[in-house]
Amino acid sequence: MLKKYELPPSHLYRVPHPSERVSGSDPREVVIYRDNMTAGLRFPLHPLFISFFNEFHVTPGQLTPNSWRISTYFLYLCLTNNIKPCLRLFRSVFDMYPVLGSNCYAYIQLKVGLKLPHFSSSNSSWRRRFFFVQPEVGQFSFKTCWRTPFCKKFNEPLDLDHELKTRLDKLLRLTPPGLHMSEVLSNENLRRVHIGSPEAMDDFDFGGVMDVAGFATDAEDPSISP
Repeated sequence: MLKKYELPPSHLYRVPHPSERVSGSDPREVVIYRDNMTAGLRFPLHPLFISFFNEFHVTPGQLTPNSWRISTYFLYLCLTNNIKPCLRLFRSVFDMYPVLGSNCYAYIQLKVGLKLPHFSSSNSSWRRRFFFVQPEVGQFSFKTCWRTPFCKKFNEPLDLDHELKTRLDKLLRLTPPGLHMSEVLSNENLRRVHIGSPEAMDDFDFGGVMDVAGFATDAEDPSISP
């Protein structure tokens, strides 16, 4: 995994114990499914995803593999076509729904006519293959505990101003840069636009994101599990 997906040394990775659950034992860690790495998830996480996690009570492991696939593709399209990615544009393209029979997992679904490369809709047994990640220093800039995702809040109607509508229209006119999603979201392509590299974090105000999202400390948030 470390070699195949070029995972950065700025994070620590560990294999779960045989009886360990995905919730883990260290609040600094997040669970990551192998199929989500295949789908384009990379560390360090892009600020777009960090703001998404903070605002809508999601962690990386709570999203299905195909959710990561189309979310990373959205980000890749923006970065390769000089379209500024932001949470409002992300919400203009996708809706979020709970996975049937679960109040923890969620999936992202297109709600507009964004053209996608081909990819399989099946990810069988993906929940059985996971590992844990934490920053080597400090902690993640979002809550790592699993909470019920704010799907209804994410899906609330948006008023599109002129700039946002212009960016959305440009995005929807684009044709896929490859036939297959796996080709588009290759390590080389992701690295070229700094997805999964420290350059993606330059000049990003994490404090501002936390303030906007109402980010609370562990002591302030009663929803965190002991």
